Amino acid sequence: MRTITYSVKLTSDAEPGTGLGTESINDLVPRDSNGHAYLPATHLKGLMRQHLSTAFASRGWDRDLLDVVLGAEGAVQSAVRISDARSKANVRTRTISRTAISEHGTASSGSLRTTEAIPAMTEFTGTLQVDAPSGEAVDLATRLGLQLISAVGGGRNRGGGACRIEIKDEKRLPGELLIELDRVIKTWKKPDTTMPKIAANLTGVKTVWFALVFRADGPICCPETPVVGVNHLRSGISIPASAVQGAVLTRLNALDSSMASACFASQHFRCWPLLPTSTDTEVQQTEVPIAVCVSLTHKISKLPVSNNVYAFKDEAIEPYKWVSVAEGSPLKGSTGVLLRHANGKIDLWRSGDMPRMITAHGVHAGERNLFSVESLAPMLFSGIMAVPEAVATTMEKMFAADPCIAVGKSRTVRGGGRLELRRLESADLAKWQPAPRQASQVFVVQSPLELPEGDLPSSASEMLTKLVQDSGLGQVS
Repeated sequence: MRTITYSVKLTSDAEPGTGLGTESINDLVPRDSNGHAYLPATHLKGLMRQHLSTAFASRGWDRDLLDVVLGAEGAVQSAVRISDARSKANVRTRTISRTAISEHGTASSGSLRTTEAIPAMTEFTGTLQVDAPSGEAVDLATRLGLQLISAVGGGRNRGGGACRIEIKDEKRLPGELLIELDRVIKTWKKPDTTMPKIAANLTGVKTVWFALVFRADGPICCPETPVVGVNHLRSGISIPASAVQGAVLTRLNALDSSMASACFASQHFRCWPLLPTSTDTEVQQTEVPIAVCVSLTHKISKLPVSNNVYAFKDEAIEPYKWVSVAEGSPLKGSTGVLLRHANGKIDLWRSGDMPRMITAHGVHAGERNLFSVESLAPMLFSGIMAVPEAVATTMEKMFAADPCIAVGKSRTVRGGGRLELRRLESADLAKWQPAPRQASQVFVVQSPLELPEGDLPSSASEMLTKLVQDSGLGQVS
C-alpha cells in the first residue's frame, strides 16, 4: 500500500454543503469534531468518478479498471482509499446569500437562501492509499482522476469552488498522465480475486498474543443495527472483532493467500473488539490504557458531584450496593468503556462524551435518497489478538512495513488508519485479565416468563429463584 499526498488550493469561494443548516444558514460547510472545516473524502471521490467516467467513455477504455480503482456496486473493496482534505489551521468561513428574481425585478418571496462558504486561497491537504505499484494502470488512473478535478462544492458550473490540485512529487500534467495511461491500459488485466484452497497447516502450534493499537486517520462508522428502512446510520463505540479479523486477513492475504486461509481456519486465530481509549491518536503505545466494555455494569450519578465530575461505580471493578445514593444523586446506567491506566486507576469514558461527526449524503443503494451518517471521530483504539505462532513473525514484519488498514462501512472514504502490533508476554497478558472475584451465577432472560398459578413469592428475586429451581437448573444461593 503506497501513500500519495495531495493538496487542494481554492482559487474562488467554495460551498461544500452538508445538507445540514440552522435557522439563519440553510447549508453549513462540513466540520470535524473540533469544529474545523474540511473537504469530505466522499465528495472528492465522487468528483474523481465523474471525471474518470468521462475520460474512460471518450477513450473507449475498459471500465473494469475504473471499478478496480474506485470500486463498483457490491464490490468488497477498491484499490484506492481517500482521506478527507484538511487545513493546517482553522478556517474562518463566510456566508453567501442569494434570491430568485421575480418578473418585476425584485426578490421573489421566500426565495432567500444563505449558505456558508470557505474563502478563496484556503489550502487543504490529504492522502490516498493506493494498492498498486507506481506507474501501473491503477496508479496512473488515480493520479489522473485527482488532477482532473477543477472545482469542489456547490455552484461549480457558475465558478464556485474553483481549485488547483497538486500531487506531491508529481510533475506530469493531466494530459501527460492521459497519454501514459492510454499506453499502459492496453496490457492491463483485471486481478484475479478468487480465493485459493488452503495450502498450509497451522494446527498443533502455539498461540502468540498481541496488543493492538489502531490510530484512526478518518471517521469510523461501524453500525450496531442493520440498515433497514432507515436513513440514519449511527456507529457504535467499538470496532467489532469481525472487522478487526477481516482487516488483518485482508492484509495477510495480499502477502500470502495460503497462509491467510490457514490462519482463518486455525483455532489459534482470535480477535477482540477495538475499543476507544483516547482522542489523542499519537499517544505512545506503552502509555495506552487497557480498555474493557461491560456496559451492563456501568453506573454513574445523574448529577455532577463537583465541577463536571460524576460519581462512578462499577461491579466489574468492585462489589457495590446499588440501593445506596452517591452525594444525594441517584445512579443510573451508562454505556461506555472502562480504561485502566498504567498506575492502576480506572476511569469510565462515557459513550455520550466520545466525539462524533455527522455527514449527509444524497445517494444510497443506487437510489436518490437523502441519508445521514453519524461516525466516531478519529480516535485511538486498543484491543488484543491471538494468532498461530507460525504467522506471528510474518504479521509483525508486515504491519511494521505498512501499518495501513481500513474498517467499517465505506472503507474507501472512512475507517482508515494505522494498526500497530506489540507482542504480549505472560506478565503483560495477565494485565488484561479481570481481578479474581467470588464465583456467582447469572441468569439472562431473553423472553417473557410464564408465572405459575397459585400463591406467588413476595418479590421478583424470590420468584426468579423459584423458577430456576423448578426448571432443574440447580440451587440458587
